[in-house]
Amino acid sequence: MAQFPTDQTTPTLSLPPRLRLLSHASAASLVDSDPEDTGPQMGLREQLLRAKQLLLQLKGLGQTPDTPGLQQNLAMLRLTIRSLETGEANQSQLQDIRLVLDEVTRHLNLQSQQRRILNNHEDQRSQLTEWFENAIQKDIWPLDGVRELANHLYREYLLQAPPLWWYQATPDEPFLWAASHGLNTAQVLQRMLHPVRFSSRHIQNAILAGLLHDLGMTRLPVKVLAAQEQTNSTTRQQWRHHAPWLAERLRPYLKPEEFDVALAIAQHHERLDGSGYPMKLKQQELIDLGRQLAVADSYAALCQPRPHREAYSTRKAVQLVLQEARQGRLDQIAALLLLPWASAPVGSLVELADGSTGKIIAWNQLATSGDWKPIIVMGSNHESLRFLDLDVVRDRHIIRVV
Repeated sequence: MAQFPTDQTTPTLSLPPRLRLLSHASAASLVDSDPEDTGPQMGLREQLLRAKQLLLQLKGLGQTPDTPGLQQNLAMLRLTIRSLETGEANQSQLQDIRLVLDEVTRHLNLQSQQRRILNNHEDQRSQLTEWFENAIQKDIWPLDGVRELANHLYREYLLQAPPLWWYQATPDEPFLWAASHGLNTAQVLQRMLHPVRFSSRHIQNAILAGLLHDLGMTRLPVKVLAAQEQTNSTTRQQWRHHAPWLAERLRPYLKPEEFDVALAIAQHHERLDGSGYPMKLKQQELIDLGRQLAVADSYAALCQPRPHREAYSTRKAVQLVLQEARQGRLDQIAALLLLPWASAPVGSLVELADGSTGKIIAWNQLATSGDWKPIIVMGSNHESLRFLDLDVVRDRHIIRVV
């Protein structure tokens, strides 16, 4: 059975041995050990060694020529190395060289961090996919691994508040597709449910339900999932009953405090007005977690492409979910939990009421007002950056997403 990662902290930049560029002997050959050799000359040789190390690291990261910033940084480094190898540079030029090397170092660190994040996401998805395959194909259902993943996502979000990562997959690979949609839905739920308003148990149950809720769909033929073949009476019955089937299959493996997970999964296609399926349940028969899962599932599905349509923008997806709520199909309170972060996700460029613009870098889920408040970075370069927490600065607000 797949093993999921436990609590992970962000590692420091660590390059594999093949990128450790110079032996002690070769490094010593570049730095004169003469005690008389001090001052700018020693600085030049140190920077030459550093520049050559950075050049090889940059070339060795496996980046393609069209990677943003790669060609510019390679060109800057080659020019810098040529300048340093002449052995002639005054203090002002040496300072400029150090700035170049610092900029390239920042680029390398960013690329390494992004690669670690990508690898972490792919590891989580591949492990959940493997668990899905074992459950359906080998009838192996114990939930310890999925619980560990749910707990990891919960802790990671509380500690780091990372941006929502949209996993992409197609129904041609049913287990990968179900795992991707499960991870997307789980992330939406954990952003909907404010820790001040909901207990940690409720949030963890929600994440667990989000991860698992569409596993039953993998029992359908691939051509039906990919809209390449129409449903017949058998597949139509499987489609309509996949949620309660999965709920009953999971129930023996759930702890007593997790029983709402099975009930929410069974109800996530029901609608408040009785128009859902398969039981045609109505508002008073649906639990809170079932209503929340229905909203998160709808929103996550709208934000991803399907065989019959393109993905909607996050803003349009929110509008469609709210429209369903106004029509009495989805829970309005749960739908409003998507606002405002879903219409202006992390990374959005926004205009404030005073005419200034900035980029949202996080949503403060523990704002003193009890509502979600964005943290915005203002400025265009490292020296002029300012951070604006709209929970603290109450005289400004977002008027539009640019």
